Amino acid sequence: TFARGNHDTVKAKSGGRLVDEKGYCSRFVLHPGCTARTVWDLFSSLIIGYDLVYIPFDLGGFELPDAEGIFEVIDRCTACFWVLDIFMSFFTGYHTGGLVEMRADKIARAYAKGWLGFDLFVVTMDWVFIFLGGTTVLRIGKSKRLLRLIRTLRLVRSVKMTVKLAHLMDDLRSEGLRILLHTMSLALCILTLNHYFACGWYYVGTSGDPDNNWVARNVLDDRVGMRYATALHWSFTQFTPAGMEIHPSNVSERVYTVITVFFAMITFSSFTGSITANMTALRRLQSEPAAQQKILHDYFTQHGISAELGTRIWGYLKKNHFEHRRKVLRKDIAVLKFLPPSISRDLNEELYVPIVKHSPFFFHYGIVNFRGLCTLCDSVITESALTLGERLFHSGTIAEHMYFVTLGSMQYEHRDPRLCTNLERYEWVSEPVLWMKWYYCGYLEAITSCQVVGVNSQKLRSVISEQPRAKIFVRNYVQGVRDWMILCDANEANTWKTDVWLQVAQLREIATDALPDHDQVEESRSAPRFWQSSTVSETRRSI
Repeated sequence: TFARGNHDTVKAKSGGRLVDEKGYCSRFVLHPGCTARTVWDLFSSLIIGYDLVYIPFDLGGFELPDAEGIFEVIDRCTACFWVLDIFMSFFTGYHTGGLVEMRADKIARAYAKGWLGFDLFVVTMDWVFIFLGGTTVLRIGKSKRLLRLIRTLRLVRSVKMTVKLAHLMDDLRSEGLRILLHTMSLALCILTLNHYFACGWYYVGTSGDPDNNWVARNVLDDRVGMRYATALHWSFTQFTPAGMEIHPSNVSERVYTVITVFFAMITFSSFTGSITANMTALRRLQSEPAAQQKILHDYFTQHGISAELGTRIWGYLKKNHFEHRRKVLRKDIAVLKFLPPSISRDLNEELYVPIVKHSPFFFHYGIVNFRGLCTLCDSVITESALTLGERLFHSGTIAEHMYFVTLGSMQYEHRDPRLCTNLERYEWVSEPVLWMKWYYCGYLEAITSCQVVGVNSQKLRSVISEQPRAKIFVRNYVQGVRDWMILCDANEANTWKTDVWLQVAQLREIATDALPDHDQVEESRSAPRFWQSSTVSETRRSI
């Protein structure tokens, strides 16, 4: 969060928001990505979709039967919605320079310079159309047509909504789902274009000579559905190699046909190429597992392997190999090096705090000094990937990092069989390296494709030494760990002489006892929502 200081300057705390803590209106401002705003945007998309379909239908001259004034009711409801949307826009933050502007005065100023004038004009015209559209004067001749043309301005809202939907698409984490939705949006664009050309084709046919047009010569059915379906069929034939019996009957229809064919020649190939590329990318995501499954199937068939065993083998590989394929590491993305320090810090916070907080030490360290934990995640953590069978470290080598498994499974082997174990996601190894000179007691090997994050012990001690707030907790925690190790030696229990400390409950108890007095514990108002858990509350109450 960013807060305004006493001299109207912006002072960074943490996160990525610009907030005026003293402003009364700022407490009502919505984050542009919050659930309420997302639902509102999706609902407005439905209304814009209605306009995209109905307005060209109305301009084209299709006379729809208005059963019990249903269209008038819809017009009133949508007009009320857009009035409310203007007020919502005054209380919705926006992205700027990598941050989220949440100050009400800045939001109002930006909205006034942007869409406010257009929104007010369109909403005013909507209400004028509602209150005067039913009068005799506005139902005849050019007045009615003028109002219809003014209503087309409502379609400009689709530009603003396209940007918001693009942001929603960017927030999707599934590459397959993103490709699928993009393909569906392209298909919807093609359908919308054909809808517009179909309505225009019908308008050209009915606005000229009543006896010499394609409608009079070909459409014998007076039903609106039949006329629209025929016009839409004609539009599709202009975009594809298909043909039909409808042909231009006069000059205006011939000119409109030429324009349609020229536009279709330019755009349809582009749409088709994009859809083909998306389908190819979607198949590529599934190509490796499918190819390996075919090879395995041929191998099992040639060697007479039973179907039951083959299914078990493929099920294991699918779960433990293909579902743990290598994710992109941050160091692989060169463009991230150009991020400013503030945004890079926020990125590291969201990347690594949810990982390291599974360790009792880092979890309680965040209670004492959350901003200090964010600094650690920004400066002492590295990422690495391992292939199947690769070892992360060997027995007897000097340790430099504490590791967290973030993807896949790893097997820890120790000379004492009781201390051998497997590590899954968010489990850690070699914590003692943070406090003492440590030699690895065993080796850690990847049994699937794996990724780990490493905490550099030397850098961590250097950063902690510069944070007075956390020194008391760290000193108490280290002393508690040493006392526990001495107690284990006195009881002749060498359970601490391993890189994987299995007594997590004991570590959690040591970390809780190491917390300083309550007045020295940071009230992490700036911490993200995932940090505000019941475990934190319980730990605070135990101080």
